[in-house]
Amino acid sequence: MDLGTIVRKYPPNLQALESLYKDIYQHPELSRREARTASLITSQLRNLGFNLYTNIGGHGVAGVLRNGPGPVMLLRAELNALPIKEQTSLSFAST
Repeated sequence: MDLGTIVRKYPPNLQALESLYKDIYQHPELSRREARTASLITSQLRNLGFNLYTNIGGHGVAGVLRNGPGPVMLLRAELNALPIKEQTSLSFAST
């Protein structure tokens, strides 16, 4: 089954992801101070059934989703912010 077929068959709940995105965007945390962000990501991964490893090098989080033998995929993200004042008119502008 190709990726397009999978996405059509199992569409993601983008509304929930948009809320998470806006929350993290609105409440940025500097590098090595991402406690709130790590907590949000941990909750999301736990709700999706991932096995979790937390406090990796500080606030790092790793989630492992096992579904049997076969290929393995790794995704990595950085979610820290820079100390700048946002000058947009977004309803969820960074604070």
